[in-house]
Amino acid sequence: MEDITNRKEMEERIRESEERYRSVVTAMADGIVVQQADGSIVAANVAAERIFGLSLDEMMGRTSTDPRWRAIHEDGSPFPGDERPAMVTLCTGKPCADVVMGIYKPNGELRWISVNSQPLIREGDTKPYALVVSFADITERKEAERAL
Repeated sequence: MEDITNRKEMEERIRESEERYRSVVTAMADGIVVQQADGSIVAANVAAERIFGLSLDEMMGRTSTDPRWRAIHEDGSPFPGDERPAMVTLCTGKPCADVVMGIYKPNGELRWISVNSQPLIREGDTKPYALVVSFADITERKEAERAL
């Protein structure tokens, strides 16, 4: 016989930690997306679904370079996929902060977002194995600025 009490306690702590993580990410007003090293989306929260107007299933597997995102710069010019924060972070291993981008939802509505990307790098590695992208919907702020 083997005493597995410690293992069971550790499994319970991990389960509780994962539940807390999921609760926090779900409750956030900002969108959160996790992308693999190839750029494909593997997870997103409810806020990301709302901001993008896409379901999690519709986002899964998409990359930042996917032309269906229809992203623009503040001046209205196209925002090339390889210049978007997620791709810059994947290529350089460096975070990006407060990058303003316009995204057209599938219904044609334009939403403005402020994007941050953070690489996930394992100890001893130099390249990210994944990244976390967070973004705030700043559409109301942009409309107020334009009205002024």
